[in-house]
Amino acid sequence: MVNQVAFMLFINLHLLSVHADRGLRATKQSKADEEANIAIDLLMQRTGDRTSADGSNRSALAQRLIGLMQPMANMYRALPKNKAGLLDHDALRYALHRSLAHRRGWFIRGLEPEGAEGAEVGGGEVPDYLQAVEKNEVSLHKDGTSLTGLASLTAAFEDEGIKEATDKMKAILLMYGLPSQGKVPSSVLRSVTDTFFMDFVLTGSFPAKTVEDAERFKAAKWGKTAERDDPWWRSLQDRLITTDPDGQADVDLAMKTATEVPLAYQGALLNTCQELKSTLTGLEGNTPGRVRLPAFYRQGLAGRWSFSERPEYLRSLGALDETNPEQPLVITTNYILSRTNCFQASPLYAVCCPVECWDLMGKLEEQFQAPTANASRLAEVIEQLASSTVEAPHKLSEAVRRRLDDVAVANDGVVPLHGRLFAQWMHHVYPRECPYPHEAGTVVQQTPEAWTRESGHTHASASKAELEAHVEGDGCSATVGPQGPCDDSVKRELPWKGTEELLVGLRPRAQKDRQDHWIEQSQQDLEQDVEHDAHPHNATSPRSGTGAALLAATGAFSGCIFFLLKRIMEAKSFVQSTESTEKANKLVQSTEEVKVP
Repeated sequence: MVNQVAFMLFINLHLLSVHADRGLRATKQSKADEEANIAIDLLMQRTGDRTSADGSNRSALAQRLIGLMQPMANMYRALPKNKAGLLDHDALRYALHRSLAHRRGWFIRGLEPEGAEGAEVGGGEVPDYLQAVEKNEVSLHKDGTSLTGLASLTAAFEDEGIKEATDKMKAILLMYGLPSQGKVPSSVLRSVTDTFFMDFVLTGSFPAKTVEDAERFKAAKWGKTAERDDPWWRSLQDRLITTDPDGQADVDLAMKTATEVPLAYQGALLNTCQELKSTLTGLEGNTPGRVRLPAFYRQGLAGRWSFSERPEYLRSLGALDETNPEQPLVITTNYILSRTNCFQASPLYAVCCPVECWDLMGKLEEQFQAPTANASRLAEVIEQLASSTVEAPHKLSEAVRRRLDDVAVANDGVVPLHGRLFAQWMHHVYPRECPYPHEAGTVVQQTPEAWTRESGHTHASASKAELEAHVEGDGCSATVGPQGPCDDSVKRELPWKGTEELLVGLRPRAQKDRQDHWIEQSQQDLEQDVEHDAHPHNATSPRSGTGAALLAATGAFSGCIFFLLKRIMEAKSFVQSTESTEKANKLVQSTEEVKVP
């Protein structure tokens, strides 16, 4: 019976993969089955499982793979592909970043579109399990990444986060002198998991080395470091740690709890994220998604939120609109999603607020199931698409509608759904949900500690005196509306830059006037056009460019994975040697409150 279930799971994997990979209609069932088996072998290798006699554990892993593939399928269909109908490096990086952030709230260092701190620092070694992914997963497709490969890579990153957590729990159990299996008093197991959670909240900087020190530290610090998360944490404990009638609990439940915390922790941040958005929205003037900098600082001085980041730091994060240098504005969505509001859960990843724009993009991908869309049809769909702050149906203004036509003009008559110009257009339509997309290389997401090291500033936050000077120097009255009269005369137009950036063959292009919109093409692009015309099944995909074509021809996937893993592990090594050490020293030396978002 179990083998029949496993067979059905493999069939489902095959159907889902073939349906998503529309460019590969000739894919045979044997190849899909081979991919599924390789992906499951990789999962078993990372988890240390062995195939059971009845195949039940392989069935469970196949079900996990399907669970990953299903929510990714619409995105995968809509992403631009290379000539082999697979994802190349830029699209793979985008897909991994988005899937991990959307599923878990994890912003992996090195996968962010803006780049990550420490990515340039060398010396980090790639762990064995990631080397296995790089080496073995090439067998899935040598010319790029399939949907099965994307799911397998997503599982690999999740497994690394789980491994970090379970290794820490094993160390804590050892410190408490508890066995790795069997039963212990439920109260003891709750204390052990409390220690684990406090260590997680302190990003691995829990200073206690003995049980006595751990209990004293928790008693002194719990209210300051974990108070906000306490309801979420107690609910998780109550759900996972079941107590026998005799007051005993299974030690395995501690490991289960450790596994669940990193996977579900974004849930603890949701209320905070919603309150933050509500507060910033209430500070807006006539321009949605923008808050004047003095009003931002005024709220920081008077309210519960620590709005104190220096203008230079906000600029580095891409959260400052300086279209009018005399009236700088905080870009609310970019600020909410910036690293300053993320929880640095581990050297590998930070847990950040949800990107609401991806819910909107998911609906568009489901609707069009292609990398590009017709501008008129896209406008019709958008006008029926509601967000948390935009009701539907809603009528696009003529100016916004013309902008969408301009995006199509700059891209040979179609709108690339994952290009920079369309992301910018979405920011104009949904300014409180979709972040403003800065041009590549102009912003870097850094923690306050990393920014101060690099910038030379002593603090990323301004002092109280500096904040008061900003507020007192405000030329707008604070008594007329939440923003004063500065915006009352006319609604400010959100900034628009005509630089396009595409996921396939990333080539920044300046948008020209409507009367002169034809983009000069290189000889390589013309050759791509010939190839494009010869393969009508790729008719909806933008040209991949010579670079992407060469990558595909030479087996790009191995290089893609190696590049991604190298960046991530270099950043991880860099952060382990700096921020964790600094935080541990501060905790030992001070009893001040540890700031968590």
